[in-house]
Amino acid sequence: MFLASSGGASAPPPSAASPTPKFPPQKPSPIAHTPYFVVIGSQGRGMEMGAGDGVADGGMSGMTPPPGGMPTSCMGMMHMTFFWSTRAQILFSCWPGDRGAGAYVLALFLVAAASALVDCLSAALHRLSRGDRVSLALLRTALHAARMGLAYLIMLAVMSFNVGVLIAAIVGHALGFLLTGSGLLKRAGPSSNGLMMK
Repeated sequence: MFLASSGGASAPPPSAASPTPKFPPQKPSPIAHTPYFVVIGSQGRGMEMGAGDGVADGGMSGMTPPPGGMPTSCMGMMHMTFFWSTRAQILFSCWPGDRGAGAYVLALFLVAAASALVDCLSAALHRLSRGDRVSLALLRTALHAARMGLAYLIMLAVMSFNVGVLIAAIVGHALGFLLTGSGLLKRAGPSSNGLMMK
């Protein structure tokens, strides 16, 4: 029902085909273009999350498995706390992994041997005389570089957070110091007159 105007004519009904007002196009939200980052959970499984993910649904949308580069079976071997297990990943992808206790013991032996070699190289550097010869300087530099390279590899191996690897590194350093730095071999070696050196 339409009310009459002051002139007595009724107001025309609204037209169904009246044009709708045009609004300017909205700019896309900058959140949609934020870079993604990888989140490592407590179980070692990686997920990609964007800054705009989880605004309305609690952070569970948009999560996808990480791109290729590490097999899915190896993701469970990544830990951020110390753990006891023969299923570990030391320095290389999936190694020793699921190869059994034999491969794990071999990995521990290699870590211990490298740790002992670091102490042996340190002792060798101390015993080499310092001189002005270029050949001697190059030899000392090569020994120092090898010692530092092995030390960094041992540090990365211990960062696997496997307790066995940590113990192997400590035992290797202890044996290396016992053989080269403690003076035990000097005291046990025979002197020139056949007596024990003091």
